[in-house]
Amino acid sequence: MGPIINGQTITTTGTVTLTTPIILDNCTDVTFNGGTFDDPNTAPGKAYGGGVGNGRPAFTIISGTNIVLENLRISGVNMGGAYREDLAFNSGIWTDGTVGLTVANVKVAHVFGDCLTLAPLRSDKGSSGIISPVRNLTVNGFRGNACGRQGIAL
Repeated sequence: MGPIINGQTITTTGTVTLTTPIILDNCTDVTFNGGTFDDPNTAPGKAYGGGVGNGRPAFTIISGTNIVLENLRISGVNMGGAYREDLAFNSGIWTDGTVGLTVANVKVAHVFGDCLTLAPLRSDKGSSGIISPVRNLTVNGFRGNACGRQGIAL
């Protein structure tokens, strides 16, 4: 997709096959509107310590403010929605401490992890505590089907 810049609106009408995940790192006023995002990934994320890893979600939103995901479809390849420990963090949408996130009319299906994860932003790979929780969240018309872990994880 190329670099995503603050204030950008990305409108998609067709299907995008994700060869790499979409990562918004400390972005402001970014909107994704429309489209189907197919995520063919079946590889686990990098593991830290003895855990299963930090995963490889289709969309990762780290910190940032006023992010909008609307009218999207995210589709993975976990057709049965089976749980696999090595892929349990390959979510549809993963957020870390966003402020002002809006998820509207979004459907996530057949991912190995959660369909939507709302995690706090942590320091030092999670070992030094919470910097910021997800705040000012709006979810309207979200559907999660055949999630390998949970529909919505807090």
